[in-house]
Amino acid sequence: MRQKKSLISLLNVDKKLIKKIRIFDVFQGGNIEKNKKSIALNLLIQSQDKTLNDKEIDELSDKIIQTMQKSFDATLRS
Repeated sequence: MRQKKSLISLLNVDKKLIKKIRIFDVFQGGNIEKNKKSIALNLLIQSQDKTLNDKEIDELSDKIIQTMQKSFDATLRS
């Protein structure tokens, strides 16, 4: 249920550009903190009007990351 809520939160970041979100991997254990999960997402970002430039994609990516950090105390793994 929480995963579904996170997907809805991400769609709300920019409904015009974010066309599809898919969770393609969920992992617990290993070097992941107890009671935490590593969730890998695939996002389809597309404008119907133009080709997005790097700056626009970077800004949207930052908004997505900030939304996950605020809403779910998520951290970006490197």
